[in-house]
This record gives sequence, C-alpha cells and structure tokens, in this order.
Amino acid sequence: MRGSLCLVTNTGSSDLVFFLVCYALTNLGAFIAISNKIDSDQIADYSGMARRAPLLALAVALCLISLTVIPLTAGFMAKVYIFSAGIDFGLLWLVIIAVISAYYYLLVVRVMYLGAPLSEERVPSSGALRGALSFACLGVLVLGIYPWVLLRVAETAVSMFP
Repeated sequence: MRGSLCLVTNTGSSDLVFFLVCYALTNLGAFIAISNKIDSDQIADYSGMARRAPLLALAVALCLISLTVIPLTAGFMAKVYIFSAGIDFGLLWLVIIAVISAYYYLLVVRVMYLGAPLSEERVPSSGALRGALSFACLGVLVLGIYPWVLLRVAETAVSMFP
C-alpha cells in the first residue's frame, strides 16, 4: 500500500505506538509546565523564563530539544522510526516538513534563555508539577538511550490485535 497512511505491518504499528508515547512525554514536559503557570501559550510570554524558573525552563528545553530530533532523546528515536515508515510509504515530503518544523521548538528555547524576562517575579512550581516534569524528562532520556524497552512492549501489545 505504498503512498497510504495505513500502517499494515505490526512493525509499523509498534513504531507508531512508540512515537505516540514519546510524543506524549515530550509534549507533557515541553508545554504543560510553564504554559499553565503563566497562563499563556504565546512564545513571547516565555521570554526570560530561564531566569524566572531555571529548573522549569531546563526541563522544557530538554523536551523541546527532544522534539527537534537531537540524538539521545526520545523524540529523536521516535522520529527515526516514524520517518523511516514515512519514507517507506512514499511520504518523503511529509518527513521534510516535519524536520523543518524543528525551527519552532528551537525558537522557544532561544526566547526562554536569551529573551528579557517579562517580569522579575519567580514562577512557582508545585510538587506535582515537578514530579510530572521529572517523569517526562526521565522518559525522554531513557527512551532516547534505550528505545528497545518501549519498542518491545509496543510490539507485544500490537501483536495481540489481528
């Protein structure tokens, strides 16, 4: 089914499961942390966040870097698998667009670290938020270095369905 978005093999389906889990982890860490605390999703509102909330900014930066296809992160490994499937299905144009989109994520990191803070007020974080971010960041690193852990689970799960 070349050119189709339908994944017809268990390997393709397990790659998709792997991608979705990695994507969920990186997006949890990248966007929920600060956007909920500053009540905004605007890039400009992240300006100087590294000075107002250094640990939150570091966690967000790690997750955003993962989304930019930097090696040894979950996002990199997920995109290797999903881009391979995309190329196999004749969707090279989609892969190229996805790689170009990395600019957006790096822009947010640049604004957080190089932009002037919008205020000097510290951004508070709860224990629950720090726990969720720790989980997301640990997942981003572990799945980037040991992707086979989740891939084996995904393959087993996918094999249960006909």
